[in-house]
Amino acid sequence: MYQEDLNQYIQSNPDPRELKRAVAVKMWLDGYKHYQIQNILGVSSGFISKWTDKYEHSGIEVLKLKYMGSNGYLKEEQRQEINK
Repeated sequence: MYQEDLNQYIQSNPDPRELKRAVAVKMWLDGYKHYQIQNILGVSSGFISKWTDKYEHSGIEVLKLKYMGSNGYLKEEQRQEINK
């Protein structure tokens, strides 16, 4: 079940940071060694361990970015005025 959800998530074309997390987890589940994943994706062993552990405990949702940016200081009218 997990593998199927992970494959669907990768195919959904997520944010590049999320994609790297998901691909690292998928490769590890497929039997790749840490050094192989490191060489292919350019990530650290700690990165692989962190995201595989989180995925195993919490599923696909943990791979998604939580930060959505901060609220702007300008009002809509102010932004429009600047764009003019």
